[in-house]
Amino acid sequence: MDTTKDSAPARSPEHPETLAGDPIAYAARIKAQQQLLEAAEDALAWFERFDTHAPEGLCFGGEAQVRKALREALRKVRGAQ
Repeated sequence: MDTTKDSAPARSPEHPETLAGDPIAYAARIKAQQQLLEAAEDALAWFERFDTHAPEGLCFGGEAQVRKALREALRKVRGAQ
């Protein structure tokens, strides 16, 4: 009787979401994170341009919460780099 554990691929302790030794999967994840970071930065810049050029009093509601969430996410990512 075979008592060995399941032969599932090992997971990397530093990056448990990727297969150990899979540089392509890791690189793809890093690229996706970078794209999300750039999108968040672009969104904040858009809000700044909107504030500058939109007529006074024009707001859609929820902007403050969105900005706060974007800033917090960016702060966490930049702190982890």
